[in-house]
Amino acid sequence: MNALAAAAPQWPAGRVPADWFDRYGRRIEDYRLPRGEQARTEYAEQTGDHGCG
Repeated sequence: MNALAAAAPQWPAGRVPADWFDRYGRRIEDYRLPRGEQARTEYAEQTGDHGCG
């Protein structure tokens, strides 16, 4: 996906929900993860759902 987005930057914009760019536009680092075990679990579940959907 990254290679495709680099080759044709306009392509993902018409096919991916706008909030995905906010959530996944940058590499996740530990300091950007939600605080607390419950919040991190919810984040992981949502991210997993997006990857499978």
